[in-house]
Amino acid sequence: MTISKNIIKNYLVKNVVYKLNNRIVEIQVNQNNLLVSFHKVAKQFDIENKLMDRKGYENNSICYSLTVEDINSCDYATKIIENIYNFFTTPQESLSDKLFNTLKFRISTLSTSISNHTTNKGLMFKGKRNFVLLSKTNYGVYVRLLNVTNSNNELDVVTRKSYEPLCLSYKVKSNDDIDTLFPYIKESYNICNINPIDLKYEFYKIYQI
Repeated sequence: MTISKNIIKNYLVKNVVYKLNNRIVEIQVNQNNLLVSFHKVAKQFDIENKLMDRKGYENNSICYSLTVEDINSCDYATKIIENIYNFFTTPQESLSDKLFNTLKFRISTLSTSISNHTTNKGLMFKGKRNFVLLSKTNYGVYVRLLNVTNSNNELDVVTRKSYEPLCLSYKVKSNDDIDTLFPYIKESYNICNINPIDLKYEFYKIYQI
């Protein structure tokens, strides 16, 4: 409550809710700890990666939680709450915009021959053929790639058939995710520059023998 007098506190049956126009924090008092749940914008401020998905609330606005058991975790939770408050009260570039612009810049620097164009699904990047599609989400960027080496299973398989052969995907939620993904983006670009075999022509040659 010392962060701002504009924060409203409501007591519910099992917890206390703090809100501006939207709920930003819920606190549940347990016997040995506090369960602090945060608005989904909190993840971008979780520099120590301590926030956990709030089970059963993945599609709600309050969807991350932290168990507060000591003064250190209490200070960490307070810092995140301050950042959430500043996020909603200070106009700023959204997380998805920041990640999207960073990805766009880094992909464009791979080669001067890379072009991009906007589709109904997002921003498509092309070398000799399409190799990356970026789509903004509420709190991140959804990336589709060609069939690169995925031995560590860090990429997901795209279930929808649109924009094949961009058949692997990755959800970017932080700058660390960009660093993890970028080697795959480079490999996807290298693949796109290999001229595909014209199977029709090759089969024609075979049957002419």
